[in-house]
Amino acid sequence: MVKLNKVLVINPYNSDQVELLNEFETSNNIVKSYKDSNYKTTMTKKEYIELQRKSNEINHELAIESEGKIKEVCYISGVKDIKHCTLSFKTSNNSPVSKKIINLGTDYAFNTIGMETVFINVDNNNQKLMKQLEDLNFINLGEEEETTTYLIEKEEKNIGSMQSEHNQKF
Repeated sequence: MVKLNKVLVINPYNSDQVELLNEFETSNNIVKSYKDSNYKTTMTKKEYIELQRKSNEINHELAIESEGKIKEVCYISGVKDIKHCTLSFKTSNNSPVSKKIINLGTDYAFNTIGMETVFINVDNNNQKLMKQLEDLNFINLGEEEETTTYLIEKEEKNIGSMQSEHNQKF
């Protein structure tokens, strides 16, 4: 039997998703994302959507769910006006981060929320993740203390084309 994985963009108004994320974070000793921010009691869904649209800050969670449990989470935090974000990852049982969640997080950052630059900070002991990022064309910006920072920028496929010139004018 083939395991089917689902990709979830965690919605604070979806109790099932929030419960799955809370279970994942509790079982993996992660500070809870929704512990103190119960949006349902502080604002309506419409107000929440409007806040997400207008706010300059971005805080999203993508999760890979399999058999009713979250296996990996990509936390995305960024700033809309400078189009930069940072991805961080957590896996169940401290298993290695998969290329799938890295690609999902990067694709979501670039193509869904409009980021142009993605950073990932990696503990220097996590050689497997460092190798995966290099294989995915992330650039090593160097290390500071116990962490190495990686960067990837969105490719502009229309540079030099008439379409690109049109977009720059308008």
